[in-house]
Amino acid sequence: MQERGHGRRSTALRPCPRNARDPAGFDLLAEKVRSAQQFDTKKIDTYFPCITWLDSYIIALGRTRDRRATPIVLEKLALLGTGSGSSVSHYRAVCEALEQLGDPRAAEPLAHLLERAGLAKRAVTPEKEDAGAIRGKGGIRNLIVARTLYRCGDWKGIGRKVLEVYARDQRGVFARHARAVLALKPGAPTRPAGWTGE
Repeated sequence: MQERGHGRRSTALRPCPRNARDPAGFDLLAEKVRSAQQFDTKKIDTYFPCITWLDSYIIALGRTRDRRATPIVLEKLALLGTGSGSSVSHYRAVCEALEQLGDPRAAEPLAHLLERAGLAKRAVTPEKEDAGAIRGKGGIRNLIVARTLYRCGDWKGIGRKVLEVYARDQRGVFARHARAVLALKPGAPTRPAGWTGE
């Protein structure tokens, strides 16, 4: 809340500036994430949200907008795709945190992660659909990683190339999302102005 004139406090909430950050609890969250040697598997709830406790700590750490968190989150990025780190929820948590931080240092590790995950091989382009590809939900993981890579400034154009393939995806929601990200320059926020991650 903001102080207004005449010594009165307004109850109206103002949108948070794009570069605003909330560092409250940073040290506790950083220690929680740093001390985890692997991803957990038990979901917070049965149905929603489909995230684990470590996922939630990673997301909260990103929402501090404190770039001291970048190397801590990147340690968890290195665990993705192996063992307990194969769940889409872990990819989503790491990417959401890095997208909030918007740190260019994350671009190269994200590009390598996207390469390991197969780039745009799960996109359903017209050519693939003609060849019998099933639409389904496959590919959302790589779309999330590509978006985050692009948001962090991209690396050797890998994020753009993958997003351009998804922009032709026969699943409308995938294509529209990719085109919306590509409408911005690499490194530009993909969230609306004033969005605070709530």
